Amino acid sequence: MLGNMAMAPPPDSAARWPAWEASVAAGASLTPDERMTACHAELRECSEHTKRITDLVQAQLDELGLRDDRRL
Repeated sequence: MLGNMAMAPPPDSAARWPAWEASVAAGASLTPDERMTACHAELRECSEHTKRITDLVQAQLDELGLRDDRRL
């Protein structure tokens, strides 16, 4: 997954993500290893923020006594 993320975006990226040109320009001078390092850093940051959010939501659910122990 990280190898794919470190690659340059496909040619049809503009149709799917209008700001891709700015993103490509920002990383144009990076090697694949540098891109992978950047991906690691961004994934780590995203993971930390996601954990903070899920902890807050869980705390609110606990405070309200909301719990669902059903097995799916």
